[in-house]
Amino acid sequence: MKTWLKQFFPKQWKNLFFFNLFLLFFIGLIGSSVSLKSNEINNILNQVNQIIPKDINVISIFLNNFIIALIMIIPIIGLLFAITTIYQTGLVFAAAASIENLSGTLLYVVTALTPFFWLEFITYAANITQGIFIFLALLKKQLTNEITRTIIIITISFSFLFMGSIIEMFFIGKFIR
Repeated sequence: MKTWLKQFFPKQWKNLFFFNLFLLFFIGLIGSSVSLKSNEINNILNQVNQIIPKDINVISIFLNNFIIALIMIIPIIGLLFAITTIYQTGLVFAAAASIENLSGTLLYVVTALTPFFWLEFITYAANITQGIFIFLALLKKQLTNEITRTIIIITISFSFLFMGSIIEMFFIGKFIR
């Protein structure tokens, strides 16, 4: 098992993965710390209310996160998409917290204590990392080397995000509704 992991996830891949995981967390933290004006808060929360389905469930959470993860695996575009998406997510934390006179950063960090947060962020970091490795393989004209790892990452993403959506729905049902 250990040899298999080393074969598909060499040290360079793991190092870049942890860098991306830290980067994503930090970008979200920056977004959550932004001071927003009243009209900005209203605009952000109105956009969120238009995006989130009224009958939110495990499948809708899963599909939303899985589509995001699949976009993140696309070379270059995925990295830019991830940075933008995670920063905007941080802004949503800032806006939601502002309504209750709380710190967006505090709300973000408290949410980071949940398992679904890390299942999503680990998945996103893995997809970004793989997107970078696909890009490097394209430059070297050695894309076939990345096909197996890409399939493994997509399978892991599916599993992690499905588990995460079940846990997230539990939290929504228990603490928000």
